[in-house]
Amino acid sequence: MLRLVFGLPIAILSAVYGPANATEASTHHFRQVHAAATSIGVPVHYVAGRTGECSNERLLGVYVFAERAVYLCEANSDSDARLFKTFKHELWHAAQHVCRNMASTLTDDQIRDALPHADRATLRELYPEHQHRAEAEARVVAHLPTPDFLRGFNTVCKHLQ
Repeated sequence: MLRLVFGLPIAILSAVYGPANATEASTHHFRQVHAAATSIGVPVHYVAGRTGECSNERLLGVYVFAERAVYLCEANSDSDARLFKTFKHELWHAAQHVCRNMASTLTDDQIRDALPHADRATLRELYPEHQHRAEAEARVVAHLPTPDFLRGFNTVCKHLQ
């Protein structure tokens, strides 16, 4: 049986990982994802320097739960594609928090099937166990093509838009 994520076969998620997919970071897509954040009342802060939430040079972005805000660390990113994937990742954390009250959207099997081994190791090394599931789901969803990401976002947040 083929599992679906937002109407897409889960196998597609595996195909979007890796260097062959330089996450389409067009201005149009940035605007669409920014508009999605705005639609649920989540401000997006683009931080040009290594200050505040972006003082750690390894951090590309963060969703701050207490503020219900996304911070994107432009100075810490070496490409628009990486920053854009981070944007989708952090916005998914906002959707998890604001729209789903931290309830999962994907099943364990969907996450397990789509999460690369490198991300699994990163989760074990850098995140406390209670954050693994939400972080893994955000990593999987961030790799979706933008139209599919937005379709999923709009589905889980439709009650707030």
